[in-house]
Amino acid sequence: MEMSYFMRKKFDWIIKYWWLVLIFIVILYLVVVSILNISELNRITTTFLSYFNKMIAPLGVILGLILGYPLLKRKLIDSYITKQFEIIHDNNRIVRKECLRLKEKYPVKYISQSLNQEFLVEVIDDVKKLNELAIDANPDSYKYSYLLYKSLHTFGEQTKNEIPNNFNEKYYCETVSTFVFNHIEQIYRYSKSIGFLPKNSIIKEKPILSSKLNKYVIENKYYQVDGIDYSLSYKKASALLVAFFSTNINCLNTDNGLLFQSCYKPVPSPSPFARIMYNQNIYMPLVLEGEKLMNILIPKLVLVGYVRQKSTKIESGISVHYLICHYANISHGGFVKGCIKDKQSLSTYKDTYIEETVLNIADIEDFNINGEGIIVKIGEEKAMKYFNQVKKSLCNKMDKEI
Repeated sequence: MEMSYFMRKKFDWIIKYWWLVLIFIVILYLVVVSILNISELNRITTTFLSYFNKMIAPLGVILGLILGYPLLKRKLIDSYITKQFEIIHDNNRIVRKECLRLKEKYPVKYISQSLNQEFLVEVIDDVKKLNELAIDANPDSYKYSYLLYKSLHTFGEQTKNEIPNNFNEKYYCETVSTFVFNHIEQIYRYSKSIGFLPKNSIIKEKPILSSKLNKYVIENKYYQVDGIDYSLSYKKASALLVAFFSTNINCLNTDNGLLFQSCYKPVPSPSPFARIMYNQNIYMPLVLEGEKLMNILIPKLVLVGYVRQKSTKIESGISVHYLICHYANISHGGFVKGCIKDKQSLSTYKDTYIEETVLNIADIEDFNINGEGIIVKIGEEKAMKYFNQVKKSLCNKMDKEI
């Protein structure tokens, strides 16, 4: 087996440096001919060298093209990557300038004015413009700003007829302003760097359509430098998603469940929350799934956001920390109002993210139904206890997502 490996390595080297092998063989042949000094062999060699002398010019051109092509290809790739970096660098400055303008326009303020459609539409338009400016900037700036735009656009569509203003849902202009300000801070950080370095300069040929159609179409290919990713794909374990949802948790309030839900819908995955909770040493079920209804619908609620809340008792001065968790049905079919009446309705629900049941119904201190969602209040120490129970399963799950 070891011999086979060395033989393969030697063969690969010969294929790569065939021209060196050819030169070595020619020199060796001439040395042998001069030593043997056989007249017939000398005549054949002289004739061969005479013809070779006539062919050396065109052969030199051909050899130069063959040997020079890889160098030229490398030069073109390096030039392309350098140009991309220059484009990204120039557009990063434009994005940073726009971020500073928007941070000044939408500062962090204490709530005072109820949210109205005019203000919301203006915010969405501004964020959309920022996203368009980021197209040729740091790819993460573009991805993050698109995620922000998509979240606000979804929220705008859901509140087009009426902006919620009740016990469970309440929005102010300052709520959205603070939300945007904090996310723009993240975009500004991304726009301070190029964002990536290609691992290599390999050009990959990729099909435009399915390779199955190759024999029925022409020019079904394009070329891309490996390592440069301009797609809008969001990997489950992406640090960008963790940063996005962490920002939501830090700047939204307990009565902003619909905005939490709007942020979750563009990339509906519990994985970022798993990493956020792991970092905070707490855990709440990320997916609550019940028993199938009428053999058709599987009722499923996902954790779309949570807020840490502190309550201090006036008599004793003792502070107690809580988690206000927002769960939502993000499917097209509604079931919450018809199937969930109180917290006891959750007793048959299982966390399918880690395939365990950790939520103890008795630990829920407050429970509210909010449209196609529920709001659960639970002591932070209970969430820390859940974390210790599921830490191993949680880590195994996150490992598999890498």
